[in-house]
Amino acid sequence: GWHGIMVDPASLHASVCLHVGDSQFVLPLCPDTIFSTKPRQTGHIAPARTLLRLGEDTGFDMQLLPDATVPAAEDAKLSLPDGWQFEAAPAASSTGMSGRVTLASDARAGHYRIHATLADEPVYTAQELAYAHIRRQTRFSRAAADIALVDTAGLDGLTIGWIDGGVDEAHHWAGQLGAQIVQLDDSDLQSGSFDGLDVLVAGVFAGGTRPVNQSMRYIRPWIEAGGHFVSQYHRPVDNWDRATSSPLPLQPGTPSIRWRVTDASAPVQMLQPDHPLFAGPNPITDKDFGGWIKERGLYFASEWDQAYVPLLAMSDSGEKPLEGSLLAAEIGAGSHVHCALNLFYQMDHMVVGAFRLFANLLTPFNGK
Repeated sequence: GWHGIMVDPASLHASVCLHVGDSQFVLPLCPDTIFSTKPRQTGHIAPARTLLRLGEDTGFDMQLLPDATVPAAEDAKLSLPDGWQFEAAPAASSTGMSGRVTLASDARAGHYRIHATLADEPVYTAQELAYAHIRRQTRFSRAAADIALVDTAGLDGLTIGWIDGGVDEAHHWAGQLGAQIVQLDDSDLQSGSFDGLDVLVAGVFAGGTRPVNQSMRYIRPWIEAGGHFVSQYHRPVDNWDRATSSPLPLQPGTPSIRWRVTDASAPVQMLQPDHPLFAGPNPITDKDFGGWIKERGLYFASEWDQAYVPLLAMSDSGEKPLEGSLLAAEIGAGSHVHCALNLFYQMDHMVVGAFRLFANLLTPFNGK
């Protein structure tokens, strides 16, 4: 049968036309079984995303992994940026190609993408989609490896305790920047087991599933003794309590639509350009807010203790500037940063400036 609306028809479909008076309505419908063509060559490139530090990293290992056995006669190639080189390792099997990519000596910071071909045919990656509310189907996209080459300081020497909310992978990028990541379990939070940690991070929405509120009685003294605490954005529904979800009173705004900036290119004003968070280890400038995608941030704070310093102001066109996207406070010998910028999404999509700002957020103010 034919049923189910296709908002953006991309394969075999039918169109039902309905005329009502002088108006015509067209409804595209999809069949029970989705029909689509399949590329000759499918597979993937690993790793799919790589972060490299300009001036520190000169290359990285890469694999092309076809979905089927590759005949020896089929020539595998990578489309590399100008001046980059690939040295293939001795073939261990006929199921793929591996080797090392070396950057050009004059490579500049930026986002680079590598594609692959087999027998002069582009390689595509297959993604199976199977959910209860849609028909099973396969989506094909060009196999690609994305590389962010960033002029950034690292996080080498820092040990970061991560309170993961299961939403973002910012801890992965912190590890790529050189930090040692310790995933904290609930017992660590409920007992205040933070020995040996330089930084604590509460991931996106972590309070919704993790005992952050119960742990704040341990987090606050740990900060006062010299620790650096970073909280990523939370919704009011994530068990947020103005008094216990943060070391000092802080409240995400509601309704959320009023406390976000959806224009990813909205101008950003640095309210405290000389603040330590902007001064180092990476000097942050307007350029670091260029090339963002999707949005600037969401669930901005609407109220905060006077100890917090708002660092940025931004807004969608025609709206009042919001100052709750990035707040910083010195608490005793330590510090707290609350970040409602959508940094993890920018990093997942290789936005160079986001990595530079992220490294600064995770660096303690006291230079520890």
